[in-house]
Amino acid sequence: MSVHGSDTGEYSAVGTVMENPERRSHETNVENPLVQRIQLKFRQAVGRAMEEIADKEIREGIKKIQQEVVTLLRKLQEEAGLNDKALQLFEDEIIRAKVNAFIAMTALSTEREILRELKRENKSLKSTLDSSQEELRREMYDELTGLLRKKYFLSGFRKTLSLLQREAFTSPVPIALMFFDVDHFKNVNDTYGHQVGDTVLKRIGKIAQDRFQRESDTSGRYGGEEFVVVMPKCDMRNAALIAEDLRKQIEAETFTTFTEDGRKIEFNVTASVGVLSAVLHRFPNDDFEKIIEGMLKQADALMYEGKQSGRNKISVRQIDIGEILAGDDVIG
Repeated sequence: MSVHGSDTGEYSAVGTVMENPERRSHETNVENPLVQRIQLKFRQAVGRAMEEIADKEIREGIKKIQQEVVTLLRKLQEEAGLNDKALQLFEDEIIRAKVNAFIAMTALSTEREILRELKRENKSLKSTLDSSQEELRREMYDELTGLLRKKYFLSGFRKTLSLLQREAFTSPVPIALMFFDVDHFKNVNDTYGHQVGDTVLKRIGKIAQDRFQRESDTSGRYGGEEFVVVMPKCDMRNAALIAEDLRKQIEAETFTTFTEDGRKIEFNVTASVGVLSAVLHRFPNDDFEKIIEGMLKQADALMYEGKQSGRNKISVRQIDIGEILAGDDVIG
């Protein structure tokens, strides 16, 4: 006696399944169970379906290792004679190892690419920063002498006063301003040419750079052959000694040039230096510009006072900052 089933095939009286031709035909079109199982386990291991992975390169990579796993398992089945149940004991470990290796490789590759990109960005940023710093340096510093241009010297002067302001409210603080230029510089240009004149200014700029190396000192080219230096917390005595040393160093410097017929000419230059020493105390922000303008005017007048009395000398004066704030600009 037999029981018939429309979709399940025919069963014998002892319960064995009799093959249904239609069923057999349908199974040949179904994807290999091993492949299906591997795909399902990969989905579980990866945490998403293939169609949910946006990155094409990652999708292709997963497909590739799926094929590698299927090939490896089939080889194990053939060579070791493993049945399907025994084969499944190896699948999870193999898949886990393969997926982890792929994820690690992908992460490492991504990390390397990120590092490469960061290096490229850092290099580009450094290049931009270096370029910006170079542009800023060209803007701030006089190309010939290497000293601050007038605009930035004045900015540095303001900063110095700002730093001294708080201290000056509790006790007097000395500050010195030095103003100097090359004596008869027009004669140097007229006699030896502007190129030689530039050499003189360049050398004096280097002397000033070497001499005024304190971080708090601010030195600049004020214009033409004129130079200025601000020295905070420097009293009149020390300012005068520094100015005299500077004058002597400039006087001792020998410059060399050649005539058109090759004859060597050596010459020296001198400088006149005006030194104004001021005592700062209790001044508000509103007085910054008045202090700067007044000190520069008096130091400049001292320098010309030295020129009128023979040149190649220093002229020194000490004042209280109150004289400037009161509008007393007379050189005594």
